Amino acid sequence: MNRRWWLVPVAGAVIVGVVIVSALSPSHPEVSTVMIWQAGGPTGYSPRNFSSHTFSLSSSARITGSFTSDKGITLYIMNETQYSDLRSNVNGTANSYVYTTGNVTSAAVSTTLSSGTYYLVFENTNFGSGFYSVSNVQVTQSFIATYTK
Repeated sequence: MNRRWWLVPVAGAVIVGVVIVSALSPSHPEVSTVMIWQAGGPTGYSPRNFSSHTFSLSSSARITGSFTSDKGITLYIMNETQYSDLRSNVNGTANSYVYTTGNVTSAAVSTTLSSGTYYLVFENTNFGSGFYSVSNVQVTQSFIATYTK
């Protein structure tokens, strides 16, 4: 706390006053980030296969990242139940998810998730014109979780 004194002459008298200035700074939220999937690649994904990375959030967080692929590929973010269903599905396709890009060749992801355990899943559903083909994926911006307190 800062105190500032001032004097004001008024008709032969001096008035003494004090102004108290609070040194409170504006509140800025604390921000921290956690790496989920490091940028790099390319990584090849065979048809009808998927690769996943598990991550846990201690509180609500914004998930961001991006990727490119030479052929269509689908990115999902799934909770534990959804991921378990994917692993037990004979067709190897997702029936439910928290977030998806759909079958694309590039995407920038930005979504908010609540606390819990999640799976970032790349799934190659690209069958081309009746033949199977490998999709090569490059994560162009690391996937991170950003917490704001």
